[in-house]
Amino acid sequence: MDLDTAGLHKHSFRLHGKPLTFVPYRSHEGALDFLREVYSQDQGLGVLEGPALSGKTTAVERFVQELPPVAAVARVDCTSLDSNEFLTSILNQYGFELDDSATNEQLNFLKVFLVQHTSTNRAPILFIENAHEMDLTTTHCLGQLIKTRYHNQSVLRVILIGDRCRETITSAAQMIGQQRISEYLLQPMTATETKEYLVLKLLAAGCDEPESVVPPRLCKDIFNESKGYPGHVDRLMLLRLQEADELPLGSSHQGWPLTFVEDKLTDVAVDAGVENAPELFVSLNGKTLRQMRLDRERTLIGRSELNDITIDSSCVSRYHAMLVRQGGALLLMDLNSCNGVFVNSKRVTSRVLCHDDVISLGDHRIKVLHSSSRQRVEPDGLSIDDTETMKALEDTLRINTKTGACAAGR
Repeated sequence: MDLDTAGLHKHSFRLHGKPLTFVPYRSHEGALDFLREVYSQDQGLGVLEGPALSGKTTAVERFVQELPPVAAVARVDCTSLDSNEFLTSILNQYGFELDDSATNEQLNFLKVFLVQHTSTNRAPILFIENAHEMDLTTTHCLGQLIKTRYHNQSVLRVILIGDRCRETITSAAQMIGQQRISEYLLQPMTATETKEYLVLKLLAAGCDEPESVVPPRLCKDIFNESKGYPGHVDRLMLLRLQEADELPLGSSHQGWPLTFVEDKLTDVAVDAGVENAPELFVSLNGKTLRQMRLDRERTLIGRSELNDITIDSSCVSRYHAMLVRQGGALLLMDLNSCNGVFVNSKRVTSRVLCHDDVISLGDHRIKVLHSSSRQRVEPDGLSIDDTETMKALEDTLRINTKTGACAAGR
């Protein structure tokens, strides 16, 4: 079923990007109050925890929108970042670029900036996502920043964010040497809040009669299946819309696991799209440059504009690497690049990728979301010898040259 059939003029249950409308609920409001409190403290260090799709990112983005324009804000995902990359990302988001600087130089420069900014404004704030993945050197750098003082107050407010047990994140905070640690655990919505969430999202999308789409019985079923976590509610609604032939939406569905839903639905319309297509997030210094879904068999990555993913960096070869989809698997191949290909900080020549793997090409990162591939199993019949690789490269380049589909990274 498409959006118009359901009376929806806009897509309200998107899985990525800014939501069409924010629907506050009790625990979400509590998270906002928690962030405001940590930001106002002189020794502010907080831990925001919750399982995947519980609304952590939504709460942070909502809070950042409240901050005045002069506020200095940085958000860093610690997945596969070393201490130098960690500091580079923070400096870039605060408006500085220190090319080829040593970690100590970056750290000292950042301390000076934090003191100067705190002397004239409120202390900058730093959000650290996936904080449980910080390595020891990164934790040490963070500790040095937190211990920096101006008139006996910390010059940095820090929010550690993660979906693992709070003990893990709290241990990292304690390693920093911070005595006062505020914590908040995001709770799911109640059944009543889930119903209101669905109704308000449907209204925002242009549906005049929400119950004609989602009757009370379905609201209850979605609450029971999602456990009240908003991200899961969105995914289940997309499933129902994709499967339905008529309104109101039915209570039953085909029983796909939640981890498969994202690969079966596009973010533009409620449609199955390319089944099980992996999604890539290309970033530099913690800032997302491009998001794309792999809808073709082969995808070239490199510096040349004839690539499907063009990365303008001297560290990246003209034709650096290739992604190959076959039998539900995603294979990464190094095309004899000068600086190599790394997956989760380990150099590889070829690798079957899994969900949440991070590819490193020079200073750029490519995060792979492939929920249907959580085990690293070699696909049957996929050859990765030099002859086959070069033939695949030549075929892909010939197609790209004819269509011009890859110019300037599209």
